[in-house]
Amino acid sequence: MIEYIRLKKKWFILSCLAIILLVGAVLPYQFWLTRLAMVLIVQTDSLQPVDTIIILAGDAERFQHGVSLYESEYAPHIIFTSDSAPLLLVDLHINWEEITTNAIKKAGISEGSTSLVLSTSTYDDAKYSYQLMQEKGFQSAIVVSSPYHMRRVRMIFNKIYKNSGIELQYSPVENSWFSVEKWWTRERELVTINNEYIKLIFYRLKY
Repeated sequence: MIEYIRLKKKWFILSCLAIILLVGAVLPYQFWLTRLAMVLIVQTDSLQPVDTIIILAGDAERFQHGVSLYESEYAPHIIFTSDSAPLLLVDLHINWEEITTNAIKKAGISEGSTSLVLSTSTYDDAKYSYQLMQEKGFQSAIVVSSPYHMRRVRMIFNKIYKNSGIELQYSPVENSWFSVEKWWTRERELVTINNEYIKLIFYRLKY
């Protein structure tokens, strides 16, 4: 009887593997490549009002999306992250903090409604925004970044904010330049997805 049960389990496992291999052979490679990109995108299905919006530094579209949430009254406050390392080019010195500050003024957002966190990585974004959240007594936030960045963002933010009692929601940029459809045919998405998976592995191992 025991031998029969073992044999039955063995055939069940083999059947499952056969089905997986069959599906993999039937479905076109485009399906799997599209899924590979889709895995990177995570979001909160239905956003709720929060204490602040955390906009991660990077593409300008992150800034625009986060500000649009602020204007839609999802939060009365915004935390911006900005690269703390200046970009030095020939005869040109770019200060990201100054650029972010100017962008905030241009958007017409009052200084009392914003905070700026200087960082050099996604990990620092989570670490220093968490410290600021504690200082201000904020209990909830919507985190904004690019679609391809969101899985790593959620992984790190959930780790840093674990057991803090702070509720996090995630909102990737809408109508982004990044698209999962045939991404392997466009150099920008090809490089971006390659880099993001490398960073995901690195962050898993390091943090």
